[in-house]
Amino acid sequence: MEQSKLTVPAMSGISRRNVLKAAAAATGFAAGPGFVRYAQAASSEPIRIGFQVHRTGIGAAYGRWYERTTTAAVALINEQGGINGRPVEMLMENDNLKPEDAAAAARKLIETDGIVAMVGGFSLLDCPVNGPYYEEQGFNVIVAGVPAE
Repeated sequence: MEQSKLTVPAMSGISRRNVLKAAAAATGFAAGPGFVRYAQAASSEPIRIGFQVHRTGIGAAYGRWYERTTTAAVALINEQGGINGRPVEMLMENDNLKPEDAAAAARKLIETDGIVAMVGGFSLLDCPVNGPYYEEQGFNVIVAGVPAE
């Protein structure tokens, strides 16, 4: 049996020395007092993130686990100091796995609750129902569904 060989083409301009120089420069910049002040939280208010969860309806069995794991992740993030010193607040809305409830949940989270990011939409209905709305609102959403097209 013949062994295959993996060959990687040579890249001009990239060397171990250049990578180490760039890493040292980045480390020096990050260690500077100006960057440290910049990286600190501009406010102590929580970072509000929206999450559509299936608390009732046909997807409730999955929704319970989504909610539990998300709550545990947020608790761990906050125990370790949050994001740049700011705590994370996860605002959850029930979508009932129904298109009209998914639309209402997205609008409430964005317009009323003032979230800055959205995660969730673990069903095939969120993307086609809310995709155009998210785009209109300028939200990039992390979902496990399908594209709005």
